[in-house]
This record gives sequence, structure tokens and C-alpha cells, in this order.
Amino acid sequence: NGYITILDDLRFETVPAPGALAALGLGGLAASRRRR
Repeated sequence: NGYITILDDLRFETVPAPGALAALGLGGLAASRRRR
């Protein structure tokens, strides 16, 4: 858990929240389309 929390902190610090959410959203849509 320690490593995960540190990685999460680094991610949030380096990547802005909205950008990360947008990337995850696009990734999810692409994955769902590929699966179907």
C-alpha cells in the first residue's frame, strides 16, 4: 500500500486531475468499443 500511495501522489502531482480523468474516460470508451 505504501508504494501505491506514493505512486498515486506522484501521478496526481505530475498529471492534472482533469487531464487524467479525460484520459481514463477516453481509454474506457475505446476499451468498451473494442470489446463490443
